[in-house]
Parts: sequence; structure tokens; C-alpha cells
Amino acid sequence: MLLGTIFRSSALCLKEVDLCRNELDDEDLQTLAAALTNATTLQRLSLSRIRSITAAGLRALSHLFSSACPVETLFLEEMNIGDEGAEALSDGLLGSTTSKHLVLTPNSAGITSTGWAAFSRLLCDTSSINNTFRSNHTLEHIGGGYHYVPNPDGSDKLFRLEIVFVAFLLPLSSI
Repeated sequence: MLLGTIFRSSALCLKEVDLCRNELDDEDLQTLAAALTNATTLQRLSLSRIRSITAAGLRALSHLFSSACPVETLFLEEMNIGDEGAEALSDGLLGSTTSKHLVLTPNSAGITSTGWAAFSRLLCDTSSINNTFRSNHTLEHIGGGYHYVPNPDGSDKLFRLEIVFVAFLLPLSSI
């Protein structure tokens, strides 16, 4: 509740909120999501390793994705979101025009073909022309393997871990 009150402050210029490994539950996430809807500078939200959040809490994020909050990256690593959580996220991300990365750990996410089908429909729902138009056209990545790494030129970018290693190995191989 206190964080929600702080996040509602119009004076805050949040770029990243990292709540990893906290003991938040669905009600806490609903409060935080409501408070962050006006955070017009928020780019990254990390809820990784929070075990008590269920599909009900993840559904609260749909308000965040359809608000003025420009979250580009949502980290949900090492969370068992299951098919219901995948459906909730897919529904919420449908209207997002800023989301680019949904980072989760596929091996521990508890998602079956049903949940992955929801993500597939999110990206390209061909059931009608209108649904194809409404599909999320900004989402670039769903799954693991992305890490926040400061770019050498000073900009903030997300890279695939493999690309980071290649970037550092190439100069060494030319020596």
C-alpha cells in the first residue's frame, strides 16, 4: 500500500521498478498496477521470483498495459504462471502499443501448449481481419534469454545473452 502511494506521486520519474523476490500477493500486485498506470516513464517492471502471484494478479497488469504507462519489458523469470497466467497476460498485452519483451523462464513457467497458443493468438490472431489488426504488433520476445545490459555507447538496451558474448568475443578473436 505504501509503495502504491509513493508510485501515485506525479513527481516521480520512474524508469525501472524491480520487486524481485518480494513477498507480494495478487492483492499487492493489483494495488501496484493501479498505482503505476500514471507512471509515464516506466520502461521495465520486474516481478521475477515472486511465487505467490497467480493469474488473478497477472490479470491486474492488463490495466497497466492499456494505460499511459509505457512498460516495454516485463520480467517474470522463475515464476510458475501456468496456462491461466499466460491467458491473463495475453489478454492484457493485446492492447499494448509499447510492450516489447515478456521475459519468463519457459522451463519453470508451467505453460503447456494451451498457454503458448494464447501467446500465439496475441501475436497474430488470424480468426478475423479485425482480430489480425488488433494483434500485438510491438511484442518482439516472449521467453527467456534476455538480460538488461548497459550498452557501451551509454544507451540502455536488452540483448540476448548469446549476442552479448559474441559482442565481447569478436574483438578478442581479432587480436
